[in-house]
Amino acid sequence: MILGIGTDLAEISRIRRVGLRRLAGRILSKEEMAWMPESDRRREEWLAGRFAAKEAVAKATGTGIGGRLSFRDIEIFNDDRGKPYVRIASEVLMGLGWGRDVTIHLSITHSGDHALAFVVVEGG
Repeated sequence: MILGIGTDLAEISRIRRVGLRRLAGRILSKEEMAWMPESDRRREEWLAGRFAAKEAVAKATGTGIGGRLSFRDIEIFNDDRGKPYVRIASEVLMGLGWGRDVTIHLSITHSGDHALAFVVVEGG
C-alpha cells in the first residue's frame, strides 16, 4: 500500500548562494557529510539533490520539515551500484505512525541548474 508520495525541485544556483558549508551543516548528518564530493561543482549538484530528496521525503510524510521531522532525521546514501536510498531511524518512523516495515523508494536527477527528487513510501 502506498503511504505517501513526494517530489521536490531544487535550484543548484540557490544552493550556491546560500553557501555549501552553511547549508550542509544545517541539513546533513555527520555520516552524510563524510560522503560529500570533493569538487565544488559536483558538491553543489550533490547537495541540491540531497536537499530535494529530504524535502520530497518530508512531503511524503504529510508533515513537512518541522516539529515531527527534521532534515537530519532523513539520511540519503547510495548503495554499491549508486542507487540512492533513504534511512530514517525507527523511532522517527514510529513517531510518524508508519512502523518499521516501510520501504521508501527514491529517485534523484540533475539537469542544468536543477536537481529533482521523487519519493514513494510503501508500507503494510
